[in-house]
Amino acid sequence: MEEAFGAIRLFRKNVRRQTLPYVLAIESLETREVIGDIGINEVWDKNDDIEIGYSICEKHRGHGYATEAVIAMSAFVASKFRVKTLFSRVLKGNGTSCRVLEKSGFNYQGIETGAPDDPHGSGMLVYKIHME
Repeated sequence: MEEAFGAIRLFRKNVRRQTLPYVLAIESLETREVIGDIGINEVWDKNDDIEIGYSICEKHRGHGYATEAVIAMSAFVASKFRVKTLFSRVLKGNGTSCRVLEKSGFNYQGIETGAPDDPHGSGMLVYKIHME
């Protein structure tokens, strides 16, 4: 719990300062319940690359929230952080997340292998969008 609270404190500070990593909660407009999160961060081993990541709680999936959030965050990042290219990586087998990215304008680039944050070691699908 202390690690989670520490992360929340860092994200709040970074949002106020508008620095990376920049992570926001996704909230239901109807219930005001937190249903997920979305954020951007620098890619640890690639200069000037920015990665977008998101998660929606299981019971709220399938309603278009992730697509709406990715589109909104991409537009915000392009204007506020002057980012021209965003990347996203998806675990193999997560077709739903692939569709979210494709509906949001991202294009499939290939498979990345050997990433230290790949939980299964089977490679991650890489998507990219150019915003200009």
